[in-house]
Amino acid sequence: LVTVALARGKGPAWPLDFLPQPPQPPQRKRRRGRPKKGTLPQVKQSKLITALALVQRVLATDVSAHFVTFDCWYTAVWLLKGLAALSLVFVAPVKRNRQVVWEGRRVQARTLLRLAKRRIQSVFLVELPGFGPVRVACVRRPVRGGGVQWEILITNDLALTARAMKAIYRARWSIEVLFEEAKQRFGLLHFHNRSMAAILAHLAFTWLALLLVLLLRV
Repeated sequence: LVTVALARGKGPAWPLDFLPQPPQPPQRKRRRGRPKKGTLPQVKQSKLITALALVQRVLATDVSAHFVTFDCWYTAVWLLKGLAALSLVFVAPVKRNRQVVWEGRRVQARTLLRLAKRRIQSVFLVELPGFGPVRVACVRRPVRGGGVQWEILITNDLALTARAMKAIYRARWSIEVLFEEAKQRFGLLHFHNRSMAAILAHLAFTWLALLLVLLLRV
């Protein structure tokens, strides 16, 4: 299930649209070797296509967005290019083994993180292979228990400050809360049928019920 939600500062996130991930045909197992370099598994490809289609559907309405944020699962170059083509600014985390070109050298994102931890440099202008120039910010965020977790954020807005990138990404937390509430209190994933039409109806009524509760809380 891929969902688009609207997050506004410290307020709750509002679900806007959703699409189930299309089922994948069974694939033959490869005897040896790895997938070809530069290719993505079909499951991930379909999820990225679904995500971009959702964003396009939302933008076709009266809803406007200044930024788009998501988790590192969606930071494939194909999707980033699609968002940039829609004139959208994205802010998202990348894994530490993500390859970037910095000062003419191809390095992993963890190399930049080491410099940030040593307080040498925390903001970088790098080249993301297959996409183009992006701004990288290594930021810290508190976690439960009093600890600190580092995030490596990227954006296609080269003028965006590290503080602004961190604030935009933090807005994603309200979407996590939205999903948690939908699962625990509204039974988002508690459908017991095999009909796609019935599953879609269950998902739609679940989000509508949650929207009604959000409206009553305002």
